[in-house]
Amino acid sequence: LPKSLNIISCAFRNNSVTSSTGGFTAGGAIVSYYTNTAIANSYFLGNEVAQDGNCGGAIHHEGGGYLLKVCNSVFIDNKAGNCGGAIIITSGSSADISNSTFVGNEQTDADPSSGGGALRVFTSLTINNCILSGNTAASGNAPNINSSSGTITANNNLLDDYTGSGITVNTNGNIQGDPLFVDEVGGDYRLQAGSPCINTGDDQYIPVDVL
Repeated sequence: LPKSLNIISCAFRNNSVTSSTGGFTAGGAIVSYYTNTAIANSYFLGNEVAQDGNCGGAIHHEGGGYLLKVCNSVFIDNKAGNCGGAIIITSGSSADISNSTFVGNEQTDADPSSGGGALRVFTSLTINNCILSGNTAASGNAPNINSSSGTITANNNLLDDYTGSGITVNTNGNIQGDPLFVDEVGGDYRLQAGSPCINTGDDQYIPVDVL
């Protein structure tokens, strides 16, 4: 039977990987390896993979035919050296991310072959009803999503920068701008009145079977 991992209403804070363990220098909080992983209502803050290491400051997802599902979760200030400051989706695997927020995640290696301040996609990503803002890539390559070697389906998202994402702004409900959080510095990621994100999501993309 396929392996599975379900995570609901959990917080992962300030975890780090600084040297290779079992062949991995990746996944500061979670290594999802040849398993179907579902995450809902969870929080990832300040997780990190060493700069000279690999990818996925919060999550490394790997395995041909295996799916990572993330819903209604928040990724703040996670870091990875090579790619995917928050999440990497490696070759052969896929991910479905919805109703989630990515802020201040960082890819820290200046190597131009690196990238993806928040997400690095090598195979397939579906992303809906998400906010990606204030993420950075030291490589200068795709501060929010790097999908240069993968495919992406995206609907009703807000990105503050679409460079390298493979998403065309102002199509399929994907918009650009400042999400207008109540107090980003203070960690309050609710939306102010007048936020361009209010009433721009689409309920049809809310998964009914995350867990």
